[in-house]
Amino acid sequence: MPKYDSIPDHATTPASDVGGKSSKPSGLFTLIALVLIFVAILAPTKEPFDEVAETASPGLTTEAWPQVLMKIGGGFGEATTFPDIEPTNTVAAKAGGWAKVDEPCNPLMGQAWAVGGAKASFTSASIYFTPEVGDSPGIASGIEVDVYGYVEDNLVGSYFGEEKTSADGSYRSVSVSFFDGAKHDLCDTDSPFVQPEFEYLSVAPDMADTKIPLKNDSELLTDNFHRGACMVGMGYHWATDVVGGKDPTWQAENFVPVVPMYSSTDGMLNAIFFQASGRKQAWPAELHPEMNMAQPVARPFLNMWDVTPGLTEPNDPGFFACSNFCGDCQFTGSPDGMYTTMHWFFRPTLGNELCTPMPDPRKILYCPDGDYPLMNV
Repeated sequence: MPKYDSIPDHATTPASDVGGKSSKPSGLFTLIALVLIFVAILAPTKEPFDEVAETASPGLTTEAWPQVLMKIGGGFGEATTFPDIEPTNTVAAKAGGWAKVDEPCNPLMGQAWAVGGAKASFTSASIYFTPEVGDSPGIASGIEVDVYGYVEDNLVGSYFGEEKTSADGSYRSVSVSFFDGAKHDLCDTDSPFVQPEFEYLSVAPDMADTKIPLKNDSELLTDNFHRGACMVGMGYHWATDVVGGKDPTWQAENFVPVVPMYSSTDGMLNAIFFQASGRKQAWPAELHPEMNMAQPVARPFLNMWDVTPGLTEPNDPGFFACSNFCGDCQFTGSPDGMYTTMHWFFRPTLGNELCTPMPDPRKILYCPDGDYPLMNV
């Protein structure tokens, strides 16, 4: 497999200090900037982000939430666009090659749909929808990510469910529900689902049931989550820990594997990412994604995880796990020294979130107190 803890010299450029600090992750800024540049260049092959909500899902009403489901690449075939616009209702799902999975409807999530209608390591995520009723399409009601290979034992039964088997291996899943299944029937086949006012996401609704609120001023967030860095195009990262809560241990076995991101201007929920310990992408050894992360030949091997080489456990220049946070952060516990992420956006923020009031427009990472993660340099 390619090695990512050594980034070519030409991939990094010096950056000026913020708040008098030194040793800033300038290489990180440059590499993530490449991802955002790829987004800016390639996104016009689809609709502009501010038009996605109106065009991505036929039959979608303007009141529906989320208005958009978008991933940072990592699709399921060579024809996949970058970024990937995912369906928000069943009409769009069918048009995009998704189909219902042959399993009972989950009252806390809805009905699982997968690419081709079957669980597989090649397509590691499912979108849940409410049932179609007559001419009314089902609407997106949740996301589930299947993690093949290593999963932290400490999180099984709280965030990762029972082990299941697909045609090509065993996996455990972590799920996020968009609506409270205790209040709303997500499996009603008699009446079209009437979307309630959005309140919060629920991580592992049948186990830990960790709530992610709509706004960053909710006590559900501020009492239980640790605020991290703001990333241009994404927003402020917040994380929680099964031992430390809002004071993370930074140990993989304790890290809740879903991280929300909030707007720097209106405080609304922009996106989430799923984090898994270990490298989960199926990069062939002969490919070098750190040199060209958007190369078409690599795309079929991403199995829906992000189109990046992954995050290193050491705080080395380049992509590292602590780059999403500020201050004294040092992850431990990954089986191979890597972490893999899968970002899902609910708002068209990639070209709009600027981490206001970040003082230096040349940077794409902002820690308000200037306490950036310390790198191994």
